[in-house]
Amino acid sequence: MNQYSDFLNRTMRLAFSLLFTSLVVLSCDKNECERKNCKDAIPLYYDPVCGCDDATYSNPEEAECHGIENYTKGVCEKECEEKTCEGGYIEIYDPVCGCNGATYSNSAEAECKGITSYTQGECED
Repeated sequence: MNQYSDFLNRTMRLAFSLLFTSLVVLSCDKNECERKNCKDAIPLYYDPVCGCDDATYSNPEEAECHGIENYTKGVCEKECEEKTCEGGYIEIYDPVCGCNGATYSNSAEAECKGITSYTQGECED
């Protein structure tokens, strides 16, 4: 191999590594609200969906990566509002499984935290 080929190979490997790292970082760095960290790269195209947690995701794959299985096409009308639960909620343990895969002590807690779609009972692992 000549010096030019060696230089070109090293440059291409570096460029590929930087590109891959950038895609992974950019795809999971959209966590304005509290969301799960994605372990897989998300495709980089914009086709927004509104998750059942009232958060906008750039595409269905990103929503699913964050554990959101129920979503509608388009951006959410309200996003990242601070949920204060000023009136509080009754602390009775009657667990519900949120659409985001998290278990809440009851439906009032889930709704207070912005989860409007849930099923009765704890989430399965």
